[in-house]
Amino acid sequence: MSAGTLLASAQAAGVHLSLDGNKVKVEADHEPPAELIESLWAHKGELLAALKAQQPLPPGVADAYTRLGHALAGTPGLKFACETLPDEGGDHILMAVAVRGAGYAVLRMPRAKFDGFKLIEMVERWNHEVRLK
Repeated sequence: MSAGTLLASAQAAGVHLSLDGNKVKVEADHEPPAELIESLWAHKGELLAALKAQQPLPPGVADAYTRLGHALAGTPGLKFACETLPDEGGDHILMAVAVRGAGYAVLRMPRAKFDGFKLIEMVERWNHEVRLK
């Protein structure tokens, strides 16, 4: 059963699924059917990914993706592009990353542990390993 089908089944049964950090939160004003709960447990990884995909991007990330895409398109030899963004809480760094031929990602890291050079080294290594496979 797909995550989309499970989300629809849960909604039809009056069960609300949401994210609680990296966990799926199940809420209902009645006891959900046992078969539904079993299916939710069996597919919790897919549900978590589907619920995360439904979350809106943090402020500024969509615009950053556009700028990074333009940077890659305008510079053929560029393997990747990165941009740091402000985080509303202030204790984290958001970094939008675009890797040519691979896609986009946004990383949220504690400001105290942020090391931009290590991050660039990791992206370069990852990009090289992806091209080798």
